[in-house]
Amino acid sequence: MKKFLWILLLPFSLFAAGPMTHLYFAEKWAEQNPIATQEALRDFVLGNLFPDIRYVANIPREWTHAEVYSIEEVGASRTPFEGGMKLHAFVDIVREKFVEKTGIYAYVIPYAEGHPATLLKFIEEEILADLFDGRKYSYCLDWIIQEELQFALTEDLVDHWHSRLRYCMNTRPSWLLWFASGQSRFGVPGNVIYNWSYLLPKLAQEPVFRNHVEQMLRHVESAIRGGYGIPVFTNLNGFK
Repeated sequence: MKKFLWILLLPFSLFAAGPMTHLYFAEKWAEQNPIATQEALRDFVLGNLFPDIRYVANIPREWTHAEVYSIEEVGASRTPFEGGMKLHAFVDIVREKFVEKTGIYAYVIPYAEGHPATLLKFIEEEILADLFDGRKYSYCLDWIIQEELQFALTEDLVDHWHSRLRYCMNTRPSWLLWFASGQSRFGVPGNVIYNWSYLLPKLAQEPVFRNHVEQMLRHVESAIRGGYGIPVFTNLNGFK
């Protein structure tokens, strides 16, 4: 049971944005660059959530995370799925640069017990749970499309990944941490995970962290808007 619950936390591990943060920005991009069909939106969402499958597939990060420094590259993608993957990579880069500039880690470190980047990611997702409901996109995970089977991934593994993402959509990070506490993973001791499960709801109410999330969301949204009005996929590929 503990092993299973730890698998649920894989999308949250280590650095970069969390899964619901990525889904939030995918929605923002799609609002500014209307997607013509439900099928194309599904593929875009699946592509956006796909890159961190590397945690369960044990494949190198560079296979799923391209170096995307311009939002225009998202619209220039060949397919909605590829566009979703590129947006994921772009958001990771923009967010991490923002985090490094703000000095927010100085406020995280006293609580992090040596793992500030991971704790900050959990704090962001805990706060975002009050602002964004990702469950509206859970239907996308009912499908496995051909582009998800690249890198010789099996349908069983992709389905396993989709199940983990459903839990992330339906369960607050603090609850996942509580259920999974007791074992060490990713270098974070089990007792630290247990402490975080009780600490997260409190930290999520702290003005310094709520302000951080609000500013981070505005900053990344601004970077995404930098590509508003650019030529995007044709109707043939699912975008207007």
